[in-house]
Amino acid sequence: MRRWYCIYTKRGYEDKVTFKLSELPNMEILNPKIQRHKYLRSRLVQVTEELFPSYIFAHLELEQYGHLVQYTRGVRRFVGDRSGMAYEVDPSIIEFITTRLHNGIVVLEKDLLRPGDKVRVHDGPFAGITGEVLFQMKPNERVMVLLTSLERQLKVELPSSCVVRS
Repeated sequence: MRRWYCIYTKRGYEDKVTFKLSELPNMEILNPKIQRHKYLRSRLVQVTEELFPSYIFAHLELEQYGHLVQYTRGVRRFVGDRSGMAYEVDPSIIEFITTRLHNGIVVLEKDLLRPGDKVRVHDGPFAGITGEVLFQMKPNERVMVLLTSLERQLKVELPSSCVVRS
């Protein structure tokens, strides 16, 4: 009987393992990804990353395909107990992820920031500084934040993805 299992891969091998395992018959692979804004070389760019780095999900018959998966290049092991017994993944978790998939990308609900919310910048040149949301800007992707640092206050426009509620 086919069940969902979680496979632990080498870092950066998620796509290669997904491609290799998807060639096997009667096997469904789920490698969820997200898109987010990130600072790279002082520029804000949109990147696509794994939702769970180094982990993918496989719907398979463990008795039939377990050894093939285990010895696929890039696979470290099935997620399981110390004796090597693989844990089954609850199908409701897979359903939760797949219902949020749009063109292979998981769309997460935005955490709306409201004026007055205390936030901390976690990415970019202002990383680590705390502040207060002044207002949400029109595209809902940016916020105006009043940063407090070194006894000074500074109004800064930041992408919503670069701040977290503190």
